This record gives sequence, C-alpha cells and structure tokens, in this order.
Amino acid sequence: ANNVPCRLWLKNDIPMHISSGQSHSAFVTEQGRMFAFGNNNRGQLGLQTKGPVNKPICVKALKGERAQFVACGTDLVSTSKLEIFAAGGNSDGQLGLGHCNDSISFQRLHTFCDYALNCSLLPKELKLGQPIQWVSCGYRHSALVTDNGDVFTFGESADGRLGLSAHQLANHSHPQRVQSLHGVLQVACGGKHTLALTGDVNIHDSVLKTFGHFSCMNVNPLNTFYYLLDNKISNQV
Repeated sequence: ANNVPCRLWLKNDIPMHISSGQSHSAFVTEQGRMFAFGNNNRGQLGLQTKGPVNKPICVKALKGERAQFVACGTDLVSTSKLEIFAAGGNSDGQLGLGHCNDSISFQRLHTFCDYALNCSLLPKELKLGQPIQWVSCGYRHSALVTDNGDVFTFGESADGRLGLSAHQLANHSHPQRVQSLHGVLQVACGGKHTLALTGDVNIHDSVLKTFGHFSCMNVNPLNTFYYLLDNKISNQV
C-alpha cells in the first residue's frame, strides 16, 4: 500500500513463475495456485470484481485447476491440463473469447466458438489441436506457442503486430496460426509488436519500431515476421 517492497509468506508453498503488466502483477506457486494484485479496473485480476487490490490474493476462480504460467497484460493463464484461461480488458478481442466484452473472471478459451455473438458466462475451452507451452500478452494483443513450435495470435491487429496474412485479419479476435513462423520456442508481446524466438536462435519481429537494433532501419509497420541476424534485417518468407 505504501508503494515499497514487502515480504509475502506462503505457508508450505513457494512462487515459481512471476509476471507483471502495466499496473498489476501475478505469480504462480509450486502447488499451482495463482495470486494477483494491483490495478483491477478491467477485471484483469480475475477476482470476479473490479477495484484495486494492494496485496496478493489467491484467484478462487481457478480453484480445481493447477496453474503453471501466467502472462499479465490482460491475463492469460496456462494450466497443467494444457488449457488456457483469460480475464481482463477485451475491447479489441485480446482475450480470444470470440467477442469484445471484458471478463472479470477467468474463462477457458477455444477457437472459432459458436457463442461469439451470444457471450456465455460459462468457461469455454480453447482447442488448438496441440498442447500449449508458452503464452504472452501485450497491451491489446496476445500470442500462444504450441509444443510443436506453431504460434497463434489474436487481439488488436494494427501495425501488423499479429503477423497474420491479409485474409486472416477479419478474424483477429480469434486465435489464428501465424503461417510464416515455425519451430518457435517462446514469444513476447510488446505494446505494438511481437517477438518470437526460434530453435535456431534467430529473433523474429512482426513490427519494426525505432528501438534497439531497429533504430536506423525501416520503421514502417510490417505484417510478416522478419529475423534479426548480425544487426541486419532479412525477410524470413
């Protein structure tokens, strides 16, 4: 509450994974519990209420699930059952729920759902046909990596941050596979761009902005992923 670091004691449990968003944070413990705290004006803590929370609170909506990873932006949680749950602001479809309504409680995700025009309050499962091993959230978009290295993105599509082809953009609120990427290990969603780390240790970026190695290069938004090698940009596809 005083905006200074403090200790949190967890009885017979330890934090294993930590993530921070713009003004909220969350962590997952060894026993699979998720704790969240901070700004909650869009329901991004998944506590079924809104309003700021100044100390870590266990997310009861995930009771019965064993969380493994959490990505804070709007929040995505990956469980030991290889399922994805989402909560928070959803004005651009960044939760992947098939609509653009905020969610103050965690809901399971699934692609191209039948309830897109008639939002259900019941959990829905995201079925990509393959297990998910990495998740990341940006300001208004998100990305998933499957265990065979495919990348699925969804949310706001401006500036090419989703890396999708033109015919895919109409369905930007649903998770869709980025066809130009293969063999990806991890993704990181920024404010208006996305980075992907592949097995050959190249870096891919869907939008070139004026930062880092891109400061003296083309700063126009790109819809396809490019890779960075020896301080030069080369098109992957």
